[in-house]
Amino acid sequence: MHKYLKQGIDVTTKKHSRYVMGTILATLTASANVAQAQGLPAEPPVKDDGTMTTVSFDLPFSSFASDAARESFVRRLRAPMSMGGGDIASTRKSTDEKLRPQLEYMKSLYPIKSTKSTIGGVPVETFEPAAGVSPANKDRVLIELHGGGFVAGGGGTGGAIESVPIAGEGRIRVIAVDYSLGPENRFPAASEDVATVYREVLKTYRPENVGIFGCSAGGMLAGQSIAWFLKENLPIPGAIGVFCASLHTFAEGDSAQLWTRMGSVIPIVPPAKPDDTFGRTMPYFAGASAKDPLAVPAASKDVLKRFPPTLFLTGTRAPEMSAAAQSHLELRELGVKSELYLFDGLDHGFFSDARFPESRLAFKLIAQFFKENLGRQASGVPRR
Repeated sequence: MHKYLKQGIDVTTKKHSRYVMGTILATLTASANVAQAQGLPAEPPVKDDGTMTTVSFDLPFSSFASDAARESFVRRLRAPMSMGGGDIASTRKSTDEKLRPQLEYMKSLYPIKSTKSTIGGVPVETFEPAAGVSPANKDRVLIELHGGGFVAGGGGTGGAIESVPIAGEGRIRVIAVDYSLGPENRFPAASEDVATVYREVLKTYRPENVGIFGCSAGGMLAGQSIAWFLKENLPIPGAIGVFCASLHTFAEGDSAQLWTRMGSVIPIVPPAKPDDTFGRTMPYFAGASAKDPLAVPAASKDVLKRFPPTLFLTGTRAPEMSAAAQSHLELRELGVKSELYLFDGLDHGFFSDARFPESRLAFKLIAQFFKENLGRQASGVPRR
């Protein structure tokens, strides 16, 4: 290390070199003393596999994040919200109750009109801006897939919380799909529902004029849908948005280990090495393999290289941030157009709260992405 430092500052005096080295050694010594005071070994506690044992430290909130985001973070950690009695019905009810006031605020910002119906037997809700769809989007449509861990978020509120701002901001028609959930249903029931709706939509819209997006479970499902469409020999849509999720399993990478331990809205700490199946934490995926690209698109490069333009959007304090960044890199390496937006200090699914200025910026970026990418290319052509 001393040789490296000398090379790095050889434009300075030897006295300065000795000062820098002394400062670093003093810092390392102080760190060792802190470790000893905490009852930890003086040497850096790193295992052969790279696992570290850390000492306690203060973590300030992001200086880039808004006051509204910081205040929400403090409130949530001081008064954690109960997710019901542990059964599915209670979880779904509490999820809906949490989202309802946020949805009403969304509607005050983005006036819309909506209708509930079924498409191919699948329940959907169609949203349009109160001012009407823009002339540029009269032949375009977005399909929204709600979040909720594949167990909650259905019934309307979960789909509306993501559809309303995008329909309003983008002045575009959005169809929210109320897809099948677990534990009543198992993978690939949701993918089949999306494909059913998509087939019917293709009777009215050209595939390159269709976009698909979702957050959390809906973001995962957006990626899974592309793999499913390829299996079913359906043309791929013009673009997709994978928000608060990735093309990998949900609990991979540094962020999944770090932020689940440090105040994330998702407190479940995943295993150090991802399991091959999802069943332990997601009953919908019981029996599904992480090596199956229909469940985990990143498991197959042949699938990834046929993806349409893809937008990843999440926060730096979100457990899925690492996997989203990795998915973005993998698509770019394969020549697929991919964009990645990271919001500093923000957590999983942050834009469900439109009080954050970051959320309103996210809506603009999402609308802009689909505006730029829908109708821009022939769909269904394999990407080399």
